[in-house]
Amino acid sequence: MKDRPLCASEHPAGVGGCHPAPALLVKGRHAPVGALELANGTPYGLAAAVWTRDSAKAFALGQKLRAGVVWLNCFNEFDDAAPFGGVKQSGWGRDLSPHALEQYTQVKTVWTKLPE
Repeated sequence: MKDRPLCASEHPAGVGGCHPAPALLVKGRHAPVGALELANGTPYGLAAAVWTRDSAKAFALGQKLRAGVVWLNCFNEFDDAAPFGGVKQSGWGRDLSPHALEQYTQVKTVWTKLPE
């Protein structure tokens, strides 16, 4: 998009310019296609939020957003039973929930032939 702000395409540097800092881009869009292009056109995808009076539109956008967590008409809601994590350059794997345990386990199969 020609009006893409720098903060929508580059992650700002944090302390000393070394660590990524949290960023929030708030941009009003009346056209869902333009909003999706802006949101999905970044290399990051930790979380996204959609605010609209049209719940069908919110669910449709939520399904198309490439983010690890998508909030619809709310923000910063969490439950320990739900997995949390980003996509693209915003992280690998999931924290919280049983899905997080997969990072610390490895499936193994052991076979033996028992005497008859």
